Amino acid sequence: MRHTHVAWLISEGIPLAAIQRRMGHKSITTTIDRYGHLLPYVDQDLIDAIDRALTGSLRAVA
Repeated sequence: MRHTHVAWLISEGIPLAAIQRRMGHKSITTTIDRYGHLLPYVDQDLIDAIDRALTGSLRAVA
């Protein structure tokens, strides 16, 4: 049930730091080691960010 719960949170875009606190992990490393495989979109997000930077459409940081 914990794994399913975290999978649902990740699929809704809940930040890993919030999941870490909810699961009671002392370290974010524990959270990433246990649930990192549920983040397949991360690589695509990184690729998209680099593409935006290279095309000049990078969003400004407020």
